[in-house]
Amino acid sequence: MEAAFQEQCCSICELQHLTNKAEEWCPECDEYLCSNCKTHHKLQKATRRHETVGMFDLKELPSFVSAIKIECDAHHENYEYFCPKHEVPICVICAEEHTKCGQFTILRKLEGTKTSPGMVKLEKNIRDIQQNLEIFLQNRQSNLLNLKDQQASCREKVKEIRLKIDRHLDKLEKTVIDKIDNSYIKHKSEMEQIINNLSAHKMKIEAIQNIIDKIKEHASEIQIFLSIQDIQKEIKEEGTQIVTIGQYKLLEIELLFIPTIICTSGIILESFGELKINTNPADINFVRQEDSEAQLFMPGTNKKLIDQISITKKLGFTLPTILGEVKVEYCCNTDEGLLLLTDGGKKSRIIVLESNGTLVCEIPLQHIPHDVISFNKTLYVSSFSSMTLTSIDFETTEVKQIIKTGHNCDALALAGDKILLHLHNFEYKIYDLNLIEVGKIPIRMEFAPSLSYCDEKIYFAQWKENTVYCHNMAGIMIWKFQNEDIRAPSGIAIDSYGNVFVTGAFSKNIAVISPNGEHSRNLLNLADVLSYPTAVHYNQSSKQLIVSSNTSKNILVYYAS
Repeated sequence: MEAAFQEQCCSICELQHLTNKAEEWCPECDEYLCSNCKTHHKLQKATRRHETVGMFDLKELPSFVSAIKIECDAHHENYEYFCPKHEVPICVICAEEHTKCGQFTILRKLEGTKTSPGMVKLEKNIRDIQQNLEIFLQNRQSNLLNLKDQQASCREKVKEIRLKIDRHLDKLEKTVIDKIDNSYIKHKSEMEQIINNLSAHKMKIEAIQNIIDKIKEHASEIQIFLSIQDIQKEIKEEGTQIVTIGQYKLLEIELLFIPTIICTSGIILESFGELKINTNPADINFVRQEDSEAQLFMPGTNKKLIDQISITKKLGFTLPTILGEVKVEYCCNTDEGLLLLTDGGKKSRIIVLESNGTLVCEIPLQHIPHDVISFNKTLYVSSFSSMTLTSIDFETTEVKQIIKTGHNCDALALAGDKILLHLHNFEYKIYDLNLIEVGKIPIRMEFAPSLSYCDEKIYFAQWKENTVYCHNMAGIMIWKFQNEDIRAPSGIAIDSYGNVFVTGAFSKNIAVISPNGEHSRNLLNLADVLSYPTAVHYNQSSKQLIVSSNTSKNILVYYAS
């Protein structure tokens, strides 16, 4: 580019078949001028007010600015206006086709574009993004340092436990240490990738700022005005990417080692414990941009407001007639997206359907099922009448294990790799995947046939009292909610934001309760399509709500976004 500018010949001399070296360029005439021609150019009445640019200054401009044309390609007339609707410069002839586009900007009358609101806003957005990038980088670097300390802390805890047990646990020690190290390496790699990404954005923004500085110093008014449009689009895209990083990538990673038990004797354990990764929003403050299309918000406050939730019907279907009489108790999805229904009617079975309602198979059961959950190709089924919890291999449909609880079993929920089971009017039990009891939650509750888990909290609905509860895993109540719009709450499900979806069997609706239990909103009335909705399941990956009733063979599927 520099060589091209140095060898540029005078445009006027070229018309006379002369090759004189150009010294200046007139952006309004779009012509290069030698020393003689620039003198005439400044003396002529028509061009004496034109501001020319020296060739040295011209080469400092970015290529996209230098390439800006002032003449319409279609009509070979100078650009006179800027169309606000189409965001393009237009000539007088083009203007006839843009009469409905609003008020034009007159390019020939542009003044003060270097200090215009558009330029001020553009530079402020750049400064905001630069500041946010600095904040993000400092946060990631700080977390990276903390991870190393946390890794050391976790390793130390493992060794403290290891000293209290016999030497034959060396293999288990190595397993958990490797898991910690691998997790640290994985998250360290991910964090370094984010840091590199942020650094790249930072360099790009700094480059744009340098371009703006050069434009302000060397470009003409028209060039400045038109280049602002291109730069603003690029900044808008950068801002959007930074918003995405801020909302979804800046997760505070924490390594914690949680022992299985405190080892005070020579008990032989299956494992030292498990590595828990706490992922929380980073505790940082964003710089807010005035441009509403590129604002950054505080992570952790990005809980979906229930007023913003929209629900649209995807499909509804009736269970195949080949199934005969069916009493759908509860439903869930497998990892592959198949729909599972517990049939508490005359046939004790699990009904397996495609997402469109096509029958896949039936899994016969020894006991009348109440609820079902699916994890890692294994089904876990509760039975109220037989007081049992059963595990079934989903691929072979063979029963793996049945345990007797001594109490009526109803609601089930997954809590990571643990199973939560409600024992009617007794308490909530916690089982591992082998149906070995590993804990309990001391909550005695009747008429609470459904259960959901999210973020170390359990949610259940007591339909007889028209009350929805939220408790922590220690059994302490966090909130309870009652509203006359939700009568006989039966089904309950949680989305990724902590919003609580509830079906009202008597109010015949789907409602949503805010994560803090303070507000609710009626999402959908179901009286015309489903009598007494008793169960609801939320699929986190597809963002679908599946609604069923124990008095109907109709299944409803909605998008909740």
